[in-house]
Amino acid sequence: MSRDHILPLPLYVHYAEMEDNMRVSEIYEDSDRFHLEKLTPMRIFGTILEIHGDETISFQWGKDKRNLQEYQKTLNQFYDVQSLEKNINLKEETTYIVHYDDNYYRCRVVDVYSIGDTKTVYLIDYGKTVKIDDADFFYFHHEESWSDESLCFAFAGICRIADKNQCSQLGIPLVDQFVPGEEVEIFLLSAQEPYYSVVSSLRNTEAKVLDDALTADLSPDLAYLWAEVTGNQLAMEPAERPTLSLSPKWIHGTNPVLVTIPCIEDLNKVAVCDLLCSLRACILSEILRDNYEKPQFQSLSASEHLTEIGIGVIVVAFDPKTKRYYRARICEINASMTIADLVGIDFPQWKSFNHPLTTLWLLSASLANLPRMLHYVPLQRDFLSLNSDTKLLLNELVGNCCESNCVALLQHKNETLEPEIIIADSANNPRRLVEYLPFQDVGMSRSLSTLSLSRSKKSKMIRKWSNKSAKKPVEGFKMKADAVA
Repeated sequence: MSRDHILPLPLYVHYAEMEDNMRVSEIYEDSDRFHLEKLTPMRIFGTILEIHGDETISFQWGKDKRNLQEYQKTLNQFYDVQSLEKNINLKEETTYIVHYDDNYYRCRVVDVYSIGDTKTVYLIDYGKTVKIDDADFFYFHHEESWSDESLCFAFAGICRIADKNQCSQLGIPLVDQFVPGEEVEIFLLSAQEPYYSVVSSLRNTEAKVLDDALTADLSPDLAYLWAEVTGNQLAMEPAERPTLSLSPKWIHGTNPVLVTIPCIEDLNKVAVCDLLCSLRACILSEILRDNYEKPQFQSLSASEHLTEIGIGVIVVAFDPKTKRYYRARICEINASMTIADLVGIDFPQWKSFNHPLTTLWLLSASLANLPRMLHYVPLQRDFLSLNSDTKLLLNELVGNCCESNCVALLQHKNETLEPEIIIADSANNPRRLVEYLPFQDVGMSRSLSTLSLSRSKKSKMIRKWSNKSAKKPVEGFKMKADAVA
C-alpha cells in the first residue's frame, strides 16, 4: 500500500474482520460500504494496558484473533534489512516505525516539536508510552506481500472516558477507578481515536456501570418496562401498529454537556445522544439480537403479517452488513409488498433502501413504549446571551462545522431545557471540549444523588443485560517481557 494509505485502518474495518462479518477487500469494493457510525455506540471487551497523564486509557482488544507476536516478528524481519532513512519529517497523528530495544515498533510521536534527541513515542500495538534517546525512525506502510490486511489495525486502542459531569450524575466510573491489567467492557460512543467512551469493570463492583444508571430519566412505569426488556423477556405478541416513538427526558439541567451527533437531518433537526441515550441504544441493539435470532420470533416475520405493514409503522430490521438489529420506521413500501425503505429509530444514521421484508419483523409489544434513544435539537450558532468569558473560550470552536459522528458541546437556554448551542469539535477531540465544561474537583467521587442508591445495595445488584461472555476471561495477547520496558 502507498503512503497515502498510512494505517492503522478505521475501526469498522477491524470490527468487520474480528467478527468475521466480511473481508476488508469486500468493504472497499462495496459501493454502499458501511461505516463505523452505523455501529456506534457499540460495546467491546478488552484489558487496560496503561492510563495516561491526559486521562486517556489504552486497552488491548478482547477476542482478537490476530497474533501480535507473529506480527512483531514480521516487522523485525522486514525492517532489520532496510536502509536507515535520513531526514524523516516527523508529523503528528502519523504512524512510523521506531527501532527500540532490539525491536521495531509501530508508533506515533507524541512530542514532534520537542528540542533534542529524546522523543516520546506511543507504541500503538502495545498501548505504551516510552521515551527514547537517539531513535531511528522509518516510514511505515503495510507491505502487500504480508497479504493479511487485518494486521494493519493497531493491536491496542485508546479511549477517553466521557465528561465528569454526566459520569458523576449517573454513577458512571471515572478514570481513577481503573488500574492496568483490569478486564473491562468499553462502550465506544465515537468513531475516531481516542474513542469517546464509557468504561465498566468486569470484576470490580465499585467500577461497574449499573442498571439504575440507565433508568435515571425514566418514569417508574418505563423503568419497570426497561427492566423487563433487559431481562430478555420480550413479549411474543406484536405491538398494535406502532407509529410513534417517545422522546427521552433531559436530566442535565442548564449545565453544558458533551453529546455525540449521530446525524444531521436538517438545521432544525439534529440528532444528539447524551450518555444515557448512547448506553441504552447499545444495550437495546444487543437485546434485539438476542431475542429476534430465536426461532420462535419467526412468527413475527413481516412477510407473514402483510396487513400489519404500512408506511410509518415501526418494525425490527436486520442489517446483514453490520450484523445488527434495529428498530426502524417504514418510509416507503413497494406495491407487491416485498421491499421497503427504512430509517432507524434509535440509530437514525442507519438507513436501508429496498430492504426485503423477509428480514423484517413486527415490533414486540414490550418495545412499543420505550422512548427513542436520542434527542432532536435545532442547530444554532447564536451565543450572544453567554457572558463575555464564555464567548471568548468558545470563539475558537464556534467556527467549526457541525458534522455527523462527532462530539459536540450542548447547553440549554433556561430551565425549560430548550437547547441553545451545539459547538462541534471537528477534530473529534473531546479533550478540548472538556475544557469548556464547568469546573470539577479532581478528587470528586461518583455521586449517586440522582439514583438514590446506596453503594451496598448497588454492589449486590446483577446486571441482567450484561453479555454472557463478559463472565469469561477476556482473551488477549501477552506482551513479551523484553518487548517494552
